[in-house]
Amino acid sequence: MNVSSSEHQGFVTGFGVGAVVGACAAYLLVTSSGRKILRNVMDVAQDIADKGDEYLHLDDNKPHKTENITGIIDKLKKSVK
Repeated sequence: MNVSSSEHQGFVTGFGVGAVVGACAAYLLVTSSGRKILRNVMDVAQDIADKGDEYLHLDDNKPHKTENITGIIDKLKKSVK
């Protein structure tokens, strides 16, 4: 079975990207400084979701999809703590 150089290059690139993403995830979830960074990111995401909620609710009081986003962010915050 012959493997072309473009297939080989794609595999190596995918492997490299996966390794970097895995290392970043491990850093954020395992180390205490990584968890602090993750909490800060989650706080910023919560602020953005809140501002989006405020913006969408200027016209009416109908529920919007951002309420789901806020719930997801809350769950992630609880799991990080």
